[in-house]
Amino acid sequence: MDCALAFAVATVAAIASMLRSVLAAVGCSLGVLLGVLPGLAAVDSIRSWTPQALAQSADPLLSGKEGLDAYVLPAVVAVCLTVALLAVAIGRVRIPASSDGARPSPSRRRSVQRTGKPKE
Repeated sequence: MDCALAFAVATVAAIASMLRSVLAAVGCSLGVLLGVLPGLAAVDSIRSWTPQALAQSADPLLSGKEGLDAYVLPAVVAVCLTVALLAVAIGRVRIPASSDGARPSPSRRRSVQRTGKPKE
């Protein structure tokens, strides 16, 4: 279950790093997590590879119907995808450098971009 939650957080982080507005990031994240991934899980040949297989693992594991080996593959896929999505999100973050270490205000950045020198 923790792998599935980490995967969801990494997915949202990667999507949010690519989109500018909060509304677009929320909508796209919900679309991917609630639409695309369950749609992939509906395909029989790849159902066992999807991270959603981990969310359904508690009951069969606790009742003894299935062994732990049935969920190793989805766990490995979820961990690998989580690491890849976090790498994408971290790689896309750009923090502007300034001389005093603080981020410049948006109005100061705009004035520097337009004129080439800071406004006084």
